[in-house]
Amino acid sequence: MFDILGGYTLRTIPEPPVGYSTDIEITVNPTVGVSYRTVFARGEAGTSILNIDWGDGNVQNYNLVGTTPNVINYTYSISGSKTIRVTSDDIVGSILFGVNGTINTIAKILTGIQKFRALTAKEILYCFAYAETFNGPILATFSDEDLPLVENFSYCFSHWSTFNQPLPQNFMSGNYPNVTNFQGCFDYWTVFDKALPQNFMSGNYPNTTRFTACFRDWQAFNQPLPQSFMSGSCSSVTEFSVCFYNWRSFNQPLPVGFMSGNYPSVITFALCFYNWVKYIGTIPIVKSLKSNVAFNQCYYGNSSMTGNGMPVVNNAVVPLGTISQCFNGCTSLSDYAQIPSGWK
Repeated sequence: MFDILGGYTLRTIPEPPVGYSTDIEITVNPTVGVSYRTVFARGEAGTSILNIDWGDGNVQNYNLVGTTPNVINYTYSISGSKTIRVTSDDIVGSILFGVNGTINTIAKILTGIQKFRALTAKEILYCFAYAETFNGPILATFSDEDLPLVENFSYCFSHWSTFNQPLPQNFMSGNYPNVTNFQGCFDYWTVFDKALPQNFMSGNYPNTTRFTACFRDWQAFNQPLPQSFMSGSCSSVTEFSVCFYNWRSFNQPLPVGFMSGNYPSVITFALCFYNWVKYIGTIPIVKSLKSNVAFNQCYYGNSSMTGNGMPVVNNAVVPLGTISQCFNGCTSLSDYAQIPSGWK
């Protein structure tokens, strides 16, 4: 419905019914004349109708057919902030607003995330990746209640290299029973230094196999970690490599349960706590129950880290995997002299 009041065109958009399976609302600040890309897919046989309100008076329906990705390109002819709303009352299996550093995607012009409810989505990998200028508000929680079927979070929020805003309560909270991959999920939040919500990444992830580079290069972060952060059961995880790589400003006490699981399936902790150069607390002890687990450069360069490193060595199952430079430079450890040379 359009009304003309005082020379302005006003459009009333009704709230979608509760039954909508997909309800996403984001704000963007586009450049006029530039084509921006986004991708959606149904993910299984059949046809779904996706409704997109582009925020400039243009509302369009798109057919999602079977598993074929639906690449949507949109060009704005009016400048200024826009609110994009995506709704569907049918199956939407994959959602992608970003992809990499070379393509003009919706993520490139992202200024806010108000809603993100996708009850049928299984894939949101790279969803908002490379939103390199994004430093706006987030109201959406991305909790397991709003994303109950998601299987893949890999690189979902990666390369938010200017983001430094508070995260909403319950952001990324829940157990996500179907998720298999968190690889690179929060990769390169290089200036982020805000308190984390109490339930952030605190669930049990029974089917997750990869946390590789999940929190890599949080270079400015120096906030207390929530008590339950990364303390849940991760019985299927195989990779923690580069997980907390280059937290070079971090110097806070670690929660009691931090990374305290036995991780029966892990095959690598390589570079996991690499370059915590300001950290003066006790070493986070990680355990493995498999043989040939890689520990290379796990604590590399942590010259101020205290405590004892031998529990890591003693807990490692032989035959050993790659262990070179695991404790290189960790000279403040009380038992540094007792650590075998092969681990240094």
